[in-house]
Amino acid sequence: MNKNRVLFQCDNIFQRSTISEGFITDTGHILSNYGSIHTMAIQEGTMANLCHRIGDFDKAEEFFDKGRAIINDNPDIDKITALTLSGDQASFYRDRGYADDFSKAEHLYKSCLSNCAEVYSENHPETAEILENYSLLKEKQGDYSTALELSLHALEVKKNSLPPDTT
Repeated sequence: MNKNRVLFQCDNIFQRSTISEGFITDTGHILSNYGSIHTMAIQEGTMANLCHRIGDFDKAEEFFDKGRAIINDNPDIDKITALTLSGDQASFYRDRGYADDFSKAEHLYKSCLSNCAEVYSENHPETAEILENYSLLKEKQGDYSTALELSLHALEVKKNSLPPDTT
């Protein structure tokens, strides 16, 4: 099975409106059959996002931690995978909102912004997405002025990433 087909199948499962424990098991089975360390990190992130979506926060955090361990143990893993997992984990902490989650989310968003500039550029749509998510965290924290600054920065990044004839 090729990589694109695996990702398509998992995305198909993820996009379903009702996600059950069976879907989580099916997704894990599909991804585990594909195999590389890179894919294992993606699998943990996918499983974490599925658990987050159904409200099983303990399992979601466990899967995020496993994905993070894979990335930490394999420094050669591609930076886009690491960036994606970090951004998803930051959003998980933002949404869950336990006592120290906001500080964890903020640390991850700042790390994502730094890495995003290295992997893509400061004027890339992925950078804008991280800025938007970070602004949602600041809004949840009641820091509306920072949330507004981040949102405006995200808008500017989006404008700068458009082809010249569309601005």
